[in-house]
Amino acid sequence: MIRVQIAEGFAFGFGVAILIADRPGDGQMGGPYRALRIGQGYEREWEEVTEYAGHGPTLVLEEDEARALLDALTRYYSGAEDTRALRKDYDAERGRVDKLTDAVIGLAHRLVSSDG
Repeated sequence: MIRVQIAEGFAFGFGVAILIADRPGDGQMGGPYRALRIGQGYEREWEEVTEYAGHGPTLVLEEDEARALLDALTRYYSGAEDTRALRKDYDAERGRVDKLTDAVIGLAHRLVSSDG
């Protein structure tokens, strides 16, 4: 099973370190794994790793590079490019639902009051 681990911190500047790894077989934690490396000609190479210590990430990106990658992947997989825009849409929808709920509650109160 291929997994991606992302670490941030001052060791990488103001960016992120990305490790793409595969645990062949049953995928149990603690066993050996393969780390994806990018070769000189940009070919993909899987490196067998038995201990994590001393093995670096697959890729290190600065903050703006990582954000651009996130936006591109989100667009590619049919998501919203900007999560702030998505949040704005959710907030607008919630406003519409709140308005509808208030109208239904008001109608229910009027119906109960007229039965009295």
